[in-house]
Amino acid sequence: MKKPCPESCATKISDFDAGDIGGARGVHRVATVEDIEAVGATEQRPRDSYWVGFTDGALVYTLDLQGPPGSVTEEQARKIASAYYQRLTDS
Repeated sequence: MKKPCPESCATKISDFDAGDIGGARGVHRVATVEDIEAVGATEQRPRDSYWVGFTDGALVYTLDLQGPPGSVTEEQARKIASAYYQRLTDS
């Protein structure tokens, strides 16, 4: 999930703590209007994305919460992923 863009890209990529899910991984990707203009990536749209991936046995689950910059948060992604994980493991 931390692969770079295939061509010119204004997206900044970083890891974040995915919370209380053992072995989970969180990746934050953001591209602001300023970042896009700075690299001339006119085909790219501004966005903010929080991706969380985790396993339960042999199954892999992912969550991708995204929207315009500032409209979604790391905390929202963490809470959604945690609630989903609890639902899977409580059944």
